[in-house]
Amino acid sequence: MKKVWYNNEGFIRSDYIAIHNENNEDVVYISDFLNDCIRRYDEEGSLINKISITKPSGIAVDQNGNLYVASYATNDNSIYQYDKNGQFISKWGNSKNSYDNGQLNTPKGIAIYENFQSKSIFVVDSENNRIQRFTIDGKFIERWGTGNDKGELNNPRGINLDDSGNVYIADSLNKRIQVFNQNGIFQNKWDIYNNYESSRILINAE
Repeated sequence: MKKVWYNNEGFIRSDYIAIHNENNEDVVYISDFLNDCIRRYDEEGSLINKISITKPSGIAVDQNGNLYVASYATNDNSIYQYDKNGQFISKWGNSKNSYDNGQLNTPKGIAIYENFQSKSIFVVDSENNRIQRFTIDGKFIERWGTGNDKGELNNPRGINLDDSGNVYIADSLNKRIQVFNQNGIFQNKWDIYNNYESSRILINAE
């Protein structure tokens, strides 16, 4: 980003943000939970468009500019996919809370890993205390988590990936950050002290 800007659109609980480079300029996506929309801005802070969606949480953008949004409205725990112009493409998940593979209960953070071999979407399935991995078009691949031991999760919230595809999870109620490989194999952890709950993760490109 070239500058810090403030916008008076009236955000209410804007917990998640994604940045995507389009034509050598950064585009900023902001998830506005209580206003039921995703706002898309240019790097000067001018609003490009809004996407209406009930109770959006985590957001991520793939290399083609497609937007993925987690929503946990009443009777809708789903991932929505839109093109870069905000046109709806597809959704997956479920209409009610469920623990079945591919089903979600309060999805929050989303992260996408893309290389020349594969593309995967990782979803923080928060109330099911797990991470689910999907193909880019929403087909279930695998899941892991649930518990308090090393490599297990309790109300996870935030997620991020490094360039090697390692998965970093904000393991909220266990008060720690955990690291897994793409197949859910535990790699490392850091405890969070002072009784704070971990909720978001940023990774420095260096």
